[in-house]
Amino acid sequence: MFKKPILTAALLLGGSMTQLYAHAHLAQSEPAEDAVLNKTPATVSIEYTDALELGLSKLVLKDESGATIETSKPEHIDGNPPKTLSVTPPALKPGTYTVGVGRCIGRYAPHRRLVQVQDH
Repeated sequence: MFKKPILTAALLLGGSMTQLYAHAHLAQSEPAEDAVLNKTPATVSIEYTDALELGLSKLVLKDESGATIETSKPEHIDGNPPKTLSVTPPALKPGTYTVGVGRCIGRYAPHRRLVQVQDH
């Protein structure tokens, strides 16, 4: 039985990152960019090359219609200074979802680069 894929994470690269975080650039993500998963990931974590300010940074999960899906509050993971931002998504129904990285002042970079999750 084939089920519709769930797309859960979009990551920002290049110039748009400089606008958001001055000198921080994407270093890696979990799940990895373009990974195919069998279920919704327990967390979505994005590591940058420089420290992030938790109060000014957020990850926003959106569904196919562009509606925002509630996640946990962003958390810093390890490191001094902290370079990794993580959220916990809810259980997702099959569909297309994206994660945008942005600042709490209302500027968000466009949603890009998807990680595919197939719900089995």
